Amino acid sequence: MANVLVTGGTGGLGRAVVAQLLAQRHIPRVLSRQTSPDLLPGAETLTGDLTAGSGLREAVKGVDAIIHCASSPKAPLATDIGGTRMLVQAARESGSPHFISVSIVGVDRSPAPYYRAKHEAELLIAQAKLPWSLVRATQFHSFGLRLLQSLGTDTLNVIPVPPNTRLQTIATEEVAERLVALVEHGATQQIEEMGGPQVLTLEEMVQSYLRERGRKASLRSVELPNSLFAAFRSDEPPSPAPVRGKQTWDEFVRSWYRERDGYPAPKAQVPILMEKMVQVHDPVQVSVLTVTLDPGVQGAPPHRHPGPVFGYVVEGEILFEMRGHAPRIYKQGEVFYEPYNCLHLLANNPSPFRRAVFVAVLLGEPSQPILTPVHLQAGTNDPVDNCLGACS
Repeated sequence: MANVLVTGGTGGLGRAVVAQLLAQRHIPRVLSRQTSPDLLPGAETLTGDLTAGSGLREAVKGVDAIIHCASSPKAPLATDIGGTRMLVQAARESGSPHFISVSIVGVDRSPAPYYRAKHEAELLIAQAKLPWSLVRATQFHSFGLRLLQSLGTDTLNVIPVPPNTRLQTIATEEVAERLVALVEHGATQQIEEMGGPQVLTLEEMVQSYLRERGRKASLRSVELPNSLFAAFRSDEPPSPAPVRGKQTWDEFVRSWYRERDGYPAPKAQVPILMEKMVQVHDPVQVSVLTVTLDPGVQGAPPHRHPGPVFGYVVEGEILFEMRGHAPRIYKQGEVFYEPYNCLHLLANNPSPFRRAVFVAVLLGEPSQPILTPVHLQAGTNDPVDNCLGACS
């Protein structure tokens, strides 16, 4: 039985680690900014803030191991580098427990800022003169799910899919199992890699998802440069990470679907924060709204507005598609425009990590709804009313 500190214990991987620790009769201690996080019975909670360094000395006191899962693609300098540095220092001062950390396959090769920060965190741990073990994992199945759902797999009949995008997704629980196994195994002083049992293209993953959902849709190849999808693009099949995971993508989708007693309400129906800021009724209705989409959330289903729309991305990025135009990623600081009566197919947040916020100015008719859902014809993204709108 070991006393184990878990950072990031309220996240997806952290919760799986806590569950594994309890199953193996270890005692998990979770460092959290929340005073009463929703955790399994038996897990100890200690209030603190990794990025501020508060509560770290108390958190590491008396532990046999640390499983470091905390990470932030939105603020990697503060969390992945700064937080890791302070946690390493606290660990050294407390008696040098076994420091176990999770990273990502490819951090030593990618120019992406988040990956560079993860790699620097690895170096901090390896050079800290602590007993340590590092596990680099490929992307989780849940990550792949959010990516493909952002493409409109739940609403469109013709789905835009970036070509040559390959993933080797793995079950979160299997990575958690390996991290907990290292508590019992002892420090390896090495970086090991683990990946899922398959390398699949995004097209193959989408087709599997559609089969499980019982949806019929066709795919079309669309380039989305400078987006998250581009980070996983390769014209040549990548060298796969060592296979340690067992759950396939098909098995994950099937279990995800069945655990919810069939397919749940699509994310397009999840409440989205829309704050009405300005409205003028006569003679033209002007509505200014702030729209916030949590990571991976889909916006409204295919729809039209009663007038032109002008928008500005305040935070994150938005995947937009208007009928007759190629899908496009709009990033923070960019503006977009929708003509009157245009058929708007997609307005989703493609990032599994960051929320997205945009401001939309809608010019419409007084007393008319600002958004009208549109049903699509089978096999196409054309509206059933045959009114194609003007998106040019």
